[in-house]
Amino acid sequence: MTNDATISRFNKGSEHYQTDSIKYRKLSADSVSQLAAPASTDVILDIGCGTGTQLIELAGMIKRGIGIDISSGMVQKANDQLKKAVILTNNCTIIDSG
Repeated sequence: MTNDATISRFNKGSEHYQTDSIKYRKLSADSVSQLAAPASTDVILDIGCGTGTQLIELAGMIKRGIGIDISSGMVQKANDQLKKAVILTNNCTIIDSG
């Protein structure tokens, strides 16, 4: 798959990504958080952050979170999620690398 095709696929998928199989994405995010066991002084770089679920999960536990994704659709969803997050997420930044 070419880079443009990959970006297009994830841009289209971003429209429904956050709501599809949310139970399993949440379980996955919880597992990664437990395995990573982040400290309050850690800076986390999430490459391929998608809709930002993992960074939002970690935001209250880390010093800084940076998410990067090639899909502008996923980055938009991630930034929307950060704005809606119940916990303090002003230590997180999501950027588009595409």
